[in-house]
Parts: sequence; C-alpha cells; structure tokens
Amino acid sequence: MLNEGKGSSRVFLILIAGILILGMGFMFTSCGKDPQFKVADSDRGQFAVDFSLAPAHVGLGTGVNPEFPSIADKELTIEAWVKSKSDNLSGGIFGRMDAKGIALYVKNNEPKMVVRREPIAGDEMRCSSLTPTSTECIVESNFSLVKDVWTHIAGVLVNEDHTGIHPPCSAGDGAEAETPHMDIYINGVFQDCATTESRFAGNTFTDPADPSKDNVFLTIGVIGYIPSNDVLTLEGLSGDTRFDGVIDEVRFWGVARTQAQIQACMNQELSFSVPGDCYIDPTILLGYWRLNEGEGHEMFDISGNGSSGVLESPGLVPWSTGWVEGAPITRDPGY
Repeated sequence: MLNEGKGSSRVFLILIAGILILGMGFMFTSCGKDPQFKVADSDRGQFAVDFSLAPAHVGLGTGVNPEFPSIADKELTIEAWVKSKSDNLSGGIFGRMDAKGIALYVKNNEPKMVVRREPIAGDEMRCSSLTPTSTECIVESNFSLVKDVWTHIAGVLVNEDHTGIHPPCSAGDGAEAETPHMDIYINGVFQDCATTESRFAGNTFTDPADPSKDNVFLTIGVIGYIPSNDVLTLEGLSGDTRFDGVIDEVRFWGVARTQAQIQACMNQELSFSVPGDCYIDPTILLGYWRLNEGEGHEMFDISGNGSSGVLESPGLVPWSTGWVEGAPITRDPGY
C-alpha cells in the first residue's frame, strides 16, 4: 500500500510538473510579440471598412499614443487598398497629420500624398504648417480612380536621389534628385514625384506640459486631426471630409519602400512568420491595420507600436455598420 501510495504520488507530481511546464510555455508564448497580437486582433476573415456607409463624417481615430515613434528626419511610406464608391471621390485615406505631418488622400478621384513641416528661416516656406497660402508639398498621381474597382496606393517620402531610377517628375522640377522628395505609386507602378524642398515631415502636436511626448493622432478615413478648435484644411478639403469609399490593409512604414518591395507585398498580407520584405518588423513598420475585425468598432494595430483605435463620428459616437468584403489579397498562412 505504501509503494502504491508512492507510485500514485509520483504520477501526480509528474502530472503537476507537466501542467506547470505547459503553463510556463504558454506564459512565455503569450508574452512574445506575435501570439499576443494574434489574440488582440479579432481577425474574422478578409474584411474592409466602407466609409460611404457612415452616418456622418467618421473615421478611425487611434487616439493619443505618446510612445509612437517620431517621424522627424525619417523616410516614410504609406500604403493602402481603396475602392471608390463615388463618381467624384475626395477624402483622407491615412493621416499622421495636424498642422504638420504626412497624409495619403484623394482629391477629385486622384490619389495624392502631402508632407507638412515647420518653416525654416530663409527658405521659400513651402510645405510649412504656418504659411497656409504657400505652395503645399503634394505629390500627384495623375491617375483617376475607377468606381467600384480596388486600387493599391503607396506614397513614399524617400531620402535618395532617384535620377535614373524613375522618369523625371511631370512638373519638370527635378525633384527626383532631391534628398528627400516624394514618390507615389499606383498598383505598384511609379507614377510621379514632387519636391519637399529637401525637408522631411514634421512631427505632429506635442503635449505642452511635456514636449518630449509626441501625442500622435493617427487617422484612417479622414485626412487628419488638430487637437484644438482650429480646422485642418488641405486643397480646400476639411480634415474630416468623409472618404466615400472602402479602405483596407493600411500600412505605415518608417522606411522608404522601393517599387520592388511594394510590388512584392501589395497582393498579400504582411507575415508574422516569413522573414523578408513582407515581414512584420515593429522597428520599421510603424502601424499596420488589416481591418479584418469584421464586427464592432475597434480596429487593431498589429505592428507592435500600439496604435489601435475605434471608428467614431465627430461626436465620439462609435460606428460599426461599415464592414464589407476586403481587397482580394493572399492571406498570411502563418496567422
């Protein structure tokens, strides 16, 4: 009987040890970046958000994220799939924009990107947040969106001389030789470039109580946000102009993506498991919204930089009735 008791105790201890090992394994796994994000992102399939169904001007606002990486003096890339639901679409796709920053948007069916910064004494004051009558730093795609057709758009702020890589800019101003300058791509193909007066984008609003904290407001479906009574405008568009179309797969990079990299990854989700150009690396991927939640009003940023947000109207009323079928891209097999 004593030996039976010892045997039973030994079996019991082995079972307990096994459970503890499994538990520790789960703890280490769930504390790791990728599984944690997979739990947070309620991925229900290939969805997207149709902002034309919104009850009012509405967008995804990520709120305040003081830990968001600075964009000052950085190359940047914004990518998204869009589908127009209007005969003459205007509105914001993605913005890290108040009086300064960067945004991808559409004006009269034409995809564009804008960069704004602080004025520099002695320069022409272009791209300046404080000179609204100055020439905006905008790169135009010279492309017209076709209603109900999915289109991939990528805007790049690149600190590299592209003379010989891309054709000259349509304006003939030699901006492709500037460091930095802006490029824009439609469906993975270079369209045009434009000047930034060799300046990077400026960081958005900082907290006066603690200037070291950059209180970033990221937006999807509207151009941008100013945390005051001021109104953000761009080419005559209000910052909260509703995007009458569908948006999917929004990516915000802290590097300049090449045409080859854009083409390699535009038709597939970014991956947690496959190294390479399409890998989710939070050191260079500043924000990634798959928009695959499919229900509710929460949108999860799975880049690792903590900028999840909610769909809400200007009255901060949650909105969750715009879920539609997403862009026809390949899913991440390891997700």
